[in-house]
Amino acid sequence: MGADDHLTTGKTKEDSDEAQSNQVEKIVASHPGEDVKSLLKIISSESRISLEKATKEFNRVLDDGKVRLVNQNPPTGLVRYFFSIYSFWYWLVVLFTASVYALNFYLPKMYPYEYLKYLVGAVFVLFIPGYALNEALFPNSEDGSWFSKLLTSVALSIIIVVMGGLFSILRQGTILLDPIISVLALPAVIFGVIGVWRKYGYFALSMLALKIGQGRK
Repeated sequence: MGADDHLTTGKTKEDSDEAQSNQVEKIVASHPGEDVKSLLKIISSESRISLEKATKEFNRVLDDGKVRLVNQNPPTGLVRYFFSIYSFWYWLVVLFTASVYALNFYLPKMYPYEYLKYLVGAVFVLFIPGYALNEALFPNSEDGSWFSKLLTSVALSIIIVVMGGLFSILRQGTILLDPIISVLALPAVIFGVIGVWRKYGYFALSMLALKIGQGRK
């Protein structure tokens, strides 16, 4: 052998990673109904890898869409879905909206509270209404990345703010923060409710498809 010759097994790192992912996928498929914690221990034991490595491999097959996590006790009905973890985003919108409303109308109008009101109010005005509307228009969680959702939410918020500003001018003759927040608070909550309702439709369809798939096995 020459000085520039190297021994090789003919197996690249990509091939090894793919084989490891396939093995993890088979292990997951052979243990349906297991919770994540137990499943990671099983992967670690059967693949003879560390728990940390098993977690990385499990996350990889999740990201690749080869396996999916399913709630063993999913909410049944719109009301239960509304008060479940799946609608946590909506309650954050409601909480933030209520907080902004309270800060704006009940904090003293003096330094340094004025700056806090303007800061929180700006975040609300430029994001929350558009985010709620975005969830109502595009309820499927797979529609776009988080960055595209952020940009869309800001753009929609600006449009809503312009409309709210016009409404404030018609009523007050000028644009003030208090009327703008009042005008935007209700639409944000209403858009959120519509978003929850539409997301529940996708959720119900996915649960139905899962049951049909399990029935065919």
